[in-house]
Amino acid sequence: MDEGKPVDHPPSELESFWGGPEAHAVLETVMRFVPGVVVIVSAPVGRVLYVSEFTGRLMGWPRQELENLSYERFAELMPNFSLEGRPYTLDERPVGRSLRGETLENFESYFLDSAGGRVLLRCNSAPIRNAAGAVIGAISVCSDISRDKAREADLTQTAEYNRALHDELAHRVKNHLQVISGLIAVEARGAPAQTADFARKIMGVMQSLAAIYQSVVAAGDAGEAQVDALALVDAVCRVYRTDALTIEARAPPGLKLEAARAATVGAVVNEAVCNAYKYAYPDGRGLVEVTVARSGPRELELRVLDRGVGLAATAHPDDGLAHGARLMDVLARQLGGRIDIADRDGGGTAVTLTLPEG
Repeated sequence: MDEGKPVDHPPSELESFWGGPEAHAVLETVMRFVPGVVVIVSAPVGRVLYVSEFTGRLMGWPRQELENLSYERFAELMPNFSLEGRPYTLDERPVGRSLRGETLENFESYFLDSAGGRVLLRCNSAPIRNAAGAVIGAISVCSDISRDKAREADLTQTAEYNRALHDELAHRVKNHLQVISGLIAVEARGAPAQTADFARKIMGVMQSLAAIYQSVVAAGDAGEAQVDALALVDAVCRVYRTDALTIEARAPPGLKLEAARAATVGAVVNEAVCNAYKYAYPDGRGLVEVTVARSGPRELELRVLDRGVGLAATAHPDDGLAHGARLMDVLARQLGGRIDIADRDGGGTAVTLTLPEG
């Protein structure tokens, strides 16, 4: 490869330093622990002063034949390409840019090895300066990341498959919950009142879960899913609405609940609305209001209000209302919140759940 040898010239400042046996021995020792492509080029003449053994093996040349080549000839033997396949010019390559004073970190490109295979490289390159700050050379240290990139591609493909599988599962669960809820509704028609009320309560739970799974499908990740508060509350309220009983659901636009907590919030809504449906209006005719809103910094308040007969007319230590109150208290504590059930001024009952937002 004599055609690549530069013409004779006075040794550059870096070459003079490199020519010392102590400097050469230190560099050789250090480079034994750098398993990658290492190239040192002098300035301003652009002579290749050092090439690591690993570089020589990748290029298919003995390193002794690569050292002392001109940088231009070395670049011809080791053509460098962008990840999109565009060949880099001398000035665009990491060494060329560092010879102009630029420092590069994690610069990714590829070259073709001696067998024509594509080798992906991640390079760090920096200028070498003298005491006065002038650039007297450049060093480039590159790692072969071909296997890492292949593993990344495999992991990405696996993650995409898992996400698609997750979405399909969540979608099917949501649909199955709605189908089961519909079947229960059909079976409850004409059933005794106690059986019908129990069926309606189960339907409320299923509809709230279906709303949560819908949000999981939309988010694509259960850990990141946020459930729209109004959609969750309204899904429960729909189960209990009748021609005579109006149930209004309200929440500020964009108010979200974490999917992990939404199921518990939905259970509280279901219990409170079910109690209002069963006990507030003996004739089944009236209005129930369900609201979710922020009541303070990082605090949410859920309220279920009616203008029915009130607690005094329905409370009994052993009845379903008392059991429902105990259940809501347990659920509230699971959320780190508190539940309050009280008569309203002017008649009716107010169920208030206060919980930390998040």
